[in-house]
Amino acid sequence: MLYRNNEFLTAFTMDRTDTLFFDEGLLPSKTYNYKAKLGGFTAAAEAVTMDTTSHDFTWQTFTFGGNGGSSYLKDVAIINENDIWAVGEMHTAETDQFDSNGVWVQPYNAVHWDGTSWELRRIYVNYRGEPNFAPLKGVFALPNGKIVFSSGLPYLPEGDHWKLYHLWDMGVLKNSDGSVYSIWGTSIDNLYFAGNKGTIVHYDGSPSGTGWKKIESGTSTDINDIWGIANKFTKQVEIYCAVSEFFEPKDKKILRISFNNKVDSIPWGPDRYVVTVWTATGFPIYAGGDGIFVNKRNEWKEVNLGVNYMSNQIRGYKLNDVFVVGHFGLFAHFNGSTWKVYKEVYNAIYGSLSVKNNLIVAVGERNGKGVITIGRRN
Repeated sequence: MLYRNNEFLTAFTMDRTDTLFFDEGLLPSKTYNYKAKLGGFTAAAEAVTMDTTSHDFTWQTFTFGGNGGSSYLKDVAIINENDIWAVGEMHTAETDQFDSNGVWVQPYNAVHWDGTSWELRRIYVNYRGEPNFAPLKGVFALPNGKIVFSSGLPYLPEGDHWKLYHLWDMGVLKNSDGSVYSIWGTSIDNLYFAGNKGTIVHYDGSPSGTGWKKIESGTSTDINDIWGIANKFTKQVEIYCAVSEFFEPKDKKILRISFNNKVDSIPWGPDRYVVTVWTATGFPIYAGGDGIFVNKRNEWKEVNLGVNYMSNQIRGYKLNDVFVVGHFGLFAHFNGSTWKVYKEVYNAIYGSLSVKNNLIVAVGERNGKGVITIGRRN
């Protein structure tokens, strides 16, 4: 039997040495005393709930491109408040034409924030002896401040530039495999990439390209999102992937990569599309797409925001600081107790976001222009 503050809470049967119990409806920033009784044995523990975070943000929006082609931003990564990267493809009045020397002016594929202003950038890699300025689809900030990019193939930092790893030329991927653009990792020696046709690869930092391994995902459907955690209980990295196909079996919707890169899944209950997944500790797990859902007791429950817009990505800093962005300018925040939808932000299609401390940055497109919205907590 379990008691909270000396009041009976519930009774349950233990069939294992450790049992996870969720106690909901608690107040924020409050101390609770729990007591468990099993036969003549009694154990006590104290728990302090997290405080709520503030919903109060100041917003600033920037737009890029719009000339000579459709501009967009696909992904964003925060190193710190004075070092932010966003990637995509941006066409301006100067691009997509020959300059005075007869050289074709490439569109921009990145934009960088230095704390004062945004600078349009062209990130290139050498491929077969020629510079390649491919549009970028993914960006990830490593804990040491280094940046990893993907154009569908990984770009890893090397000195003051980036090196392309052409996974097909290297024999890591087959012709039937897809490109990889979603990125997560703990260091330059532990990186995961996921993308089209269920393709997942892992890099362990080994030299001469031998560190790249394909992980068999068990699906041939596109993987839209990847996120990972260092599980504080098992001390192992766990990776979560969202598979974006309505007709995919429900046991293939949310993939989980655990120790030794073994792939299993978390059953998906709702008859909805899923394109994004996030968790801070392994539970609860948030997922989004056609709606927003949370899994706390091995059961998915829908979050009611009062709006019915497609959610494209969910990210958080802690369990009491979770954000979701999506279509029609969807921008919402969970502070540990309540959700708030920000109707004052720029009406764009937001596809990606990054969160760090009291800073939130989302990117997308609107009317052929790339859009970045920054929120700073007041």
